[in-house]
Amino acid sequence: MKRTLFLIFSVAGLVLLATWLIWPTPYLYQTHEGQFYRVNRWTGVKQRATDGGWMTDDEEFRAALRDIDVRAEQTKIRLVSAAQHGLIESAGFNGYQLDLRYKDGSTSMEQLPIHVAQSVLKELAANHVMVTVPMAVR
Repeated sequence: MKRTLFLIFSVAGLVLLATWLIWPTPYLYQTHEGQFYRVNRWTGVKQRATDGGWMTDDEEFRAALRDIDVRAEQTKIRLVSAAQHGLIESAGFNGYQLDLRYKDGSTSMEQLPIHVAQSVLKELAANHVMVTVPMAVR
């Protein structure tokens, strides 16, 4: 009787241990400062809940860089198209933003990565837009 009872409790304990380790998920879920996280029990990888799904800090950083590059390319296409249609009078770059003056007198400032800004300035110059860049930026 005692042996049967011990065997039942042992099997139940092993089932509970296996359930905790394996099923339903290898993740522990937690919140910290309003953010919802999951941590893999075996690898220790911490992921944050985002609109794009679960992402590590590194994945989130790379996605943000991709978004910046996509927006910069869209801005480049828009500005080059405006220059081709003769809408931009002059452009200048001060190291972190592109200052534009349009022929109708309006102005705008576009923050672009330096490599994209250089490409935009070359395209604008090719389309007869007056381009100014300080010596320190060249």
